[in-house]
Amino acid sequence: MMHLAAVQPMLIDPTLNHLVEFIDDCELTRLMKKVLSYVADEAPHTSDPRRYLRYIYNHVTLEEAELRAVAVTTLAKIACRVPPLRKSIRVLLRRCSNDSDDEVRDRALFYSALLARRDKHLLTEMIENVTEEVKKERAQVALSSLSHLSTSAASGGGGGGDG
Repeated sequence: MMHLAAVQPMLIDPTLNHLVEFIDDCELTRLMKKVLSYVADEAPHTSDPRRYLRYIYNHVTLEEAELRAVAVTTLAKIACRVPPLRKSIRVLLRRCSNDSDDEVRDRALFYSALLARRDKHLLTEMIENVTEEVKKERAQVALSSLSHLSTSAASGGGGGGDG
C-alpha cells in the first residue's frame, strides 16, 4: 500500500485513511510503529493533515509506552512540517507531559519546548534531522545483523545446535 502511494501520490490520502483505521485495531507493535512513522512523513502532504492528529493522539493515550513515545515523535514531526498545526499539537504534547513513562514524558516536554521557540532551523535540526539520523543508524544496525547472520550461516554456525 505504501509503495503504491509512493508511485501514485493521489493515493496518499486513501492510503493514510486506511492505515490509521487499521492500526486502531492492530496489536503488532512493529507494524504500528512503521505506520506511525509513515503518517509522520506523509500526512503533511495531504489536503488535511489535521484529520490524522486524533488517530495519532489515540496511540499516545491507549498504547504501551514504546508506542506512546513513537506517537509523540509523530506529532512533533507533523508540527515541524505543518506550521499551522503547531499550536494544536503543542496542546497535545503538553497533555503527554504528565505521562507515567519517562521516555514519553521527556519527549513530550522536549518537543513542546522546541515548538515554543518557533525557530525553523532549530526545529529542522532537532526533529527532522535527528529522526533521519536514527533511521539511518537503525538501517545500519539491521544490515550489520543480516551480514553477521549470513556469515554465521555460511560458516555453519547457525546456532541451532543439537546439544
